[in-house]
Amino acid sequence: MSSPQPPTMTPVVEATKLKLGYGRKVILRDVDLRIDAGQFWFVVGKNGAGKTTLVKSLLRQLTPMEGTLVFGGTFSDHSQLGFVPQFNQSEDTLPTTVEEFISLGAVGLKYSAAQWKENMQYAMERMQLTELQGQSYWSLSGGQQQRVRIARALVRRPQVIIADEPTSGLDVDIQRMLLQQLAELNQRDGITLIVVSHNLAAVERYGTHCAFVNDDTVRILERGAFDQLPGLFGEGV
Repeated sequence: MSSPQPPTMTPVVEATKLKLGYGRKVILRDVDLRIDAGQFWFVVGKNGAGKTTLVKSLLRQLTPMEGTLVFGGTFSDHSQLGFVPQFNQSEDTLPTTVEEFISLGAVGLKYSAAQWKENMQYAMERMQLTELQGQSYWSLSGGQQQRVRIARALVRRPQVIIADEPTSGLDVDIQRMLLQQLAELNQRDGITLIVVSHNLAAVERYGTHCAFVNDDTVRILERGAFDQLPGLFGEGV
């Protein structure tokens, strides 16, 4: 009698010998990467190492120069992707409530009235924003605004979220709260997370995998090998 086979993981990203850059300038080369559904990835590296370039390729904003980049599972449907940018890109002179700001995350997608209400409720409840929905987005604290930006990504009920330094510029307690909320989205809702960060303690606590971007390529580390990261960064980390 044969032994039962382990469950097959579904890859949402598979990159093979990927070369990324702009024009003739190569930023990253020989990138091999596989991200499976339900994993919590961190992308780390020094400033200018190529983290943004890698993220742009995952967002389909940058076409590879060479190699293959395949999106599978729920990630093959772009509507299943939520993105949290590092900086707010909206016009701060435009009066905008929290609910209106969150609704921007579903621009271009069509939902029934019932589905839209359910999605909005889901996004606000997950980020603990229900009591703030009618307030001006611009009157909120930095931490509250970031929770709203994450809710904006959640309103489309994504299966994959890419977040570019979502805790940048926030105090330590707020960073910890936001990271815990992201971890709950991963563990409770099964959302695959890809988070750009400089916070190595967060990688150690929450991550399942880490992509270390350095010397024009990407090194993959799994949990259990994260203690190598300070040495890879060098002194001062």
